[in-house]
Amino acid sequence: MFTHRVLTVKLIKFPKKIRFYSCLPDIDMNYYCDLKNQANIKKNIERRKGIGDIDRVHEIYNLLKVTQSTTESYNSLKETLYQQLANLPNKTHPTVETYQEEPQVIHEINEKRDFGAHKPLEFSEITNYLNLLRTDKLGYTCGNKSYYYLGELAELEEALIKYTVTNLIKRNFQLVSVPDILPSHVLKSCGMSINSDRTQIYSLDPVYHGPDLYLSGTAEMSLAGLLSNSLIQKEDLPLKLAAVSRCYRAETSNVVEERGIYRVHQFTKVEMFAVTSPEHSDEMLEYIRQTQEELFGPLGLYMKVLDMPPHELGAPAYRKYDIEAWMPGRNNFGEISSCSNCTDYQSRRLNIKYKDGNSEKYTHTLNGTACAIPRMLIALLETHQDAKGKIDIPTVLQPFMDGKKYISKNTVVPKLKLIKLKKTDKLGYTCGNKSYYYLGELAELEEALIKYTVTNLIKRNFQLVSVPDILPSHVLKSCGMSINSDRTQIYSLDPVYHGPDLYLSGTAEMSLAGLLSNSLIQKEDLPLKLAAVSRCYRAETSNVVEERGIYRVHQFTKVEMFAVTSPEHSDEMLEYIRQTQEELFGPLGLYMKVLDMPPHELGAPAYRKYDIEAWMPGRNNFGEISSCSNCTDYQSRRLNIKYKDGNSEKYTHTLNGTACAIPRMLIALLETHQDAKGKIDIPTVLQPFMDGKKYISKNTVVPKLKLIKLKK
Repeated sequence: MFTHRVLTVKLIKFPKKIRFYSCLPDIDMNYYCDLKNQANIKKNIERRKGIGDIDRVHEIYNLLKVTQSTTESYNSLKETLYQQLANLPNKTHPTVETYQEEPQVIHEINEKRDFGAHKPLEFSEITNYLNLLRTDKLGYTCGNKSYYYLGELAELEEALIKYTVTNLIKRNFQLVSVPDILPSHVLKSCGMSINSDRTQIYSLDPVYHGPDLYLSGTAEMSLAGLLSNSLIQKEDLPLKLAAVSRCYRAETSNVVEERGIYRVHQFTKVEMFAVTSPEHSDEMLEYIRQTQEELFGPLGLYMKVLDMPPHELGAPAYRKYDIEAWMPGRNNFGEISSCSNCTDYQSRRLNIKYKDGNSEKYTHTLNGTACAIPRMLIALLETHQDAKGKIDIPTVLQPFMDGKKYISKNTVVPKLKLIKLKKTDKLGYTCGNKSYYYLGELAELEEALIKYTVTNLIKRNFQLVSVPDILPSHVLKSCGMSINSDRTQIYSLDPVYHGPDLYLSGTAEMSLAGLLSNSLIQKEDLPLKLAAVSRCYRAETSNVVEERGIYRVHQFTKVEMFAVTSPEHSDEMLEYIRQTQEELFGPLGLYMKVLDMPPHELGAPAYRKYDIEAWMPGRNNFGEISSCSNCTDYQSRRLNIKYKDGNSEKYTHTLNGTACAIPRMLIALLETHQDAKGKIDIPTVLQPFMDGKKYISKNTVVPKLKLIKLKK
């Protein structure tokens, strides 16, 4: 059994042949350029359907050997050689080399459920009947392959995250909060092919945000990037890391088995990532697979574990296991997770080493899915449906859903009656600086704040919604966001590859307002009280000393409240939202003041706005931690959100409020609850969400990385 340690990573001196960002990866030339291995390497490329060309590698290598190192062509040849070497796939595990085209079934888990006379419904039919999901007619709001989870389906998403993270922490995985925006060299070093038409990955607009920023497809990339150019002591291995993140995939699919939310552009996933010495990576792969089986088994899914053949490995993997779950409504198996041993493929490209005596060696890296939300939801709802129209919640998830035993029809968020648009209305709608990683118990505190906030909002009858992060400009503008010409406030996606009008959302308020756009709500269904946990993206920077550190960052997590009322009740609702904020923040022990903001602080949409500022003792200053605004009919007129009052249709009023903005809340909590002995007291109300922990102490599991000193 693997134990876990938190280390301090030491930066080491870069090898002379490595340059930053345009670095030449230290590929094992002794192996790849040896003629004795050429035939086996060529066969490996063919079986894995790789893109590498070992003949071309040897051709350039032989030419390089006879070229003088003082000539201009030498460096050019050398760079070309390393580019060709980087295209080669990893070696293949000897057992896997014996497989043909089909994966090998290792074993099955649980029994296939017998539904008797009841024909199981498909996920889309279940969620449509129970009003738990919206996917239709969202092109106007957030683009193709987008979705909103509503009510108890969004609660189930949060429960799966809580269940998974809780169990990973018990297994001594160290939680890390990761950035979503990364440069290409990290993605490529992890094995992601950034093809010229960007059909796999989202790129940010290079005109405004620089030529080399992309949205991460999985937390594996961010976690590998965290450790790049680092030297780890052997006694600190293995490292077992985990992260909850948003994942962005630009690819689409027309395969009927991948319909609905099976393959989407953005989703939430819990990822495992491990770093070992070479002799322990095979053992670690089995440990990760065992962890997956122990996480998924109690969910009652019928599954099979597959050892994947060479052509299914992808470039980085030496060996890969997939787990597929039976999806009764689809009458088919669907992949819900995978885990891979990448040996030294990533560590050589990212320069991740460990100290073994007096020598420095490359680590092995591994990754595994702990929970990919959309496919897990498909499997759970189709497996646990009953003939009476309810979904039984697996016993292990019930404590994370406040004891609920089943999911029933959503009657809180009404099934929206969409207003038919005129034809003309449809025209035209079609990691860098200030990034950060929270490590260990600080990342746990982030998750605890989210759990605490969501739990209390649900008790106050807020309806949880899982929202998209990519939106068109008309939604942002309708919410009051000014999209200035130089994009200093908001991130835009590359229009060449992803269309001319897609942006990263600055707050869930925008997505929640977009959900209700062009809708007609019955007056008796008002007020609507919605809440969402989302990533927020802000391109603006600040040189104000009070906004240093993580006070103002480019990406962060926030819990947002959003309300829709009739005009006569919006003032009352604003007071209710403010009261909710005070009741959420008060038990955290912060010294705060509540401010009624003057006209010049309101911004375009707000009719009235309250701010709450918390005292931050280390900064010796107050800092804003939340706000709430009544936007009256500013947004509803622009987004066409109406309610039916008798025979007439009237515009609603919309309101929003911050329930928890993580970075600033962490600043206030840590500075307020620090003690002279170097520990942080955890507020009593948060302790149940941190497995009873009473304080945060020094992180000794993830080492303080010794970073390799880069040459100028």
